[in-house]
Order: sequence, then structure tokens, then C-alpha cells
Amino acid sequence: MKLSLKERLVLLSVLPKKGNFKNLVEIRALGEVLRITEAERVEIDMHNDEATGTIQWNTEKAKPKDVTITAKGLEIIQKGLTDLDKRGEATEDHLDVWKRFEGMKAEVVEMPKG
Repeated sequence: MKLSLKERLVLLSVLPKKGNFKNLVEIRALGEVLRITEAERVEIDMHNDEATGTIQWNTEKAKPKDVTITAKGLEIIQKGLTDLDKRGEATEDHLDVWKRFEGMKAEVVEMPKG
């Protein structure tokens, strides 16, 4: 799946900070897949705008990244978005990501036998 830089940042913000060990392994793997590398930061001129308190980047240079999210990863993302909504803490930034992931089903891939 291709995710924009903004979508990756939003997803990173909804990942839980604690949980059981199995979930933490998956959360760490998701963080690695979604994170913005230092090379990517330089390439897109990513920086903190101290005047506005926001992260800025050159949107023309930022290309969507192809990422693989496991079924468990999808479950964690959906729960994170649901929890955010239940707490009444969702923002406009979360809306497009929520629309994209709401009701999404993980593809079941059968491994060949033998």
C-alpha cells in the first residue's frame, strides 16, 4: 500500500506506546515501516517551523512510500484510531487516515503447502 508522508506521520501518532509483548513487537515493526528516515528528511527539506509549532516539508519532493502492513498491524492501527475517536481526541489530520483504514480488511494470503 502506498502512504503519503502525512499519512505515515498520522499513523505513527496513533500507535500505542504500551501493550502486551506480542503487540509491542508488531508496534515496533510498524514504526520501522512508517518512520521517516534521515535521508528522506534531508531529501524533502523536513523541518520544525518554530513560529507555527508544526512540521513542514517540501510537498513536491515528498513521494508516497510503498509499505507492507500485516493483518496484526492493521488491527493495531484500527484500534488506535478507534481509541482516539472514543476519547474525543481525533483531529482533522486524522480524518483522511481514518476514512482510508476504517473497515479495511487484511488480505489473507495462503502459504503453499509442501
